[in-house]
Amino acid sequence: SVAEAYAERVEPFTSQFAAPLLDAACEALGGVALTGAHVLDVAAGSGAVALEALRRGAKVTATDGSGEMLRVASERASAASHELATRVAEGTALPLDLAGGSLLATSGFGVIFFPDVAAGIAELSRCVRPGGAIAFSAWGSAEETAAFQLIPTVARETLGEEATAPPAGAARRIDGSPVVLSALLRAAGLEPHVRGPVTRTLTCGSAEAFWERFALGAPGTRALLARLGDERAALL
Repeated sequence: SVAEAYAERVEPFTSQFAAPLLDAACEALGGVALTGAHVLDVAAGSGAVALEALRRGAKVTATDGSGEMLRVASERASAASHELATRVAEGTALPLDLAGGSLLATSGFGVIFFPDVAAGIAELSRCVRPGGAIAFSAWGSAEETAAFQLIPTVARETLGEEATAPPAGAARRIDGSPVVLSALLRAAGLEPHVRGPVTRTLTCGSAEAFWERFALGAPGTRALLARLGDERAALL
């Protein structure tokens, strides 16, 4: 499944940013530990941030628009002897009963892809109690994330802009610069504490290994290849 492929091929890299995200959140909360606290992880995917919070002793509810992603996250939590509560929900319309229930609401590379990022931030904020915090991670500029641009760039250069353009209305991630993130948080009435950049090195032994890892594991790239069809995708 897409969720299993993501957990196997992509998350080993993206999960390296889960601990720094929670470290920054705890710092913003005054250095508190998460032991016994409730954490809401939004757009949780296959569970990178949720699992890190569980390892720190938090009680975690993970939400995602994909039940399959949550199934994988729940299975991984169970395998590590943790209990993970899950709710299928879009990040811009979280269940009303989650309001004010968490010390911390997080989103690891999730809210930045929402069609309405401001609405996603508002929902995260709605779900934390007074004195709580929201924390989300964002990819940097195209130049700072060159590895992720490789396959889409080759596709455009090989097949042209028209053939590779995303469907009208498709969500695109926001620019993760401190200026943009701070502006979004201030617009939501929140005090920004932008941390970073946090850098990690992506290592693949060959072009084939890179293709296997991201062309077949990253949902966005899989969607691009599906739009192109087998014949055109083979040209890449």
